[in-house]
Amino acid sequence: TWTDSDGYYSLPDLAAGQYTVEATKPGYGKDARTPVKAGDTQVNLRMEKQGGILVTVVDKRGKPVKSYRLEVKRWFEDATGGSYGRGMPAMDVRDPDGQKEIGGLEAGDWAVQITSPKFAKTYSDKFLVAEGSQASLEVKVVMNDGGTIEGFVYNETGKPVVGATIETLDNTY
Repeated sequence: TWTDSDGYYSLPDLAAGQYTVEATKPGYGKDARTPVKAGDTQVNLRMEKQGGILVTVVDKRGKPVKSYRLEVKRWFEDATGGSYGRGMPAMDVRDPDGQKEIGGLEAGDWAVQITSPKFAKTYSDKFLVAEGSQASLEVKVVMNDGGTIEGFVYNETGKPVVGATIETLDNTY
C-alpha cells in the first residue's frame, strides 16, 4: 500500500499476529516499527530525507563539460588507502552548465566517476554524506584531456594475435 497526500496509510484485513511495519521511498531513509499487532492504531513512522549532491563538471580551463556519463560510487577505506564500490546506476548527463543534481544518498563516503569523449576518466575527491543530512553538497570535477594509445599485437612470426587483452596500468610502477 502507499501513503496518501496526508501521509496516511491503512493495512486492512490482516490476520491476528505480530508484524513489522516498514516505510520506504527513494530519497528517504527507511523507518520501521516492530512488533506491531493487527489492530494497532497510531503506528506512525518517520522518514528522513537523504543527502544529495550537485555535481559540476568542467574542463581544465574551467569551461563546462556539457555531456558526460556519471556514476556515483561508494568509497571504502582499505589497506591501499581506499577503493570504490557499487553505488547508483550510471546516468548520461547533458546540461549546458555541466551540472547534475542527485538526491537519495545514504549516509557514508562517496565519490563520483565521470567519463566523456576526449577526456580521461576522472574521479572526484571522496565526500561524506552525514547521517540525517538534507543539504546538497557541491562536488566539482575537473576533467583532464584524454589521449589514445594505439598499436598492434603480433606473434613471434609477425602474424596478428586476435583477441589479446590490452590493459593500461598506472604509471607508478
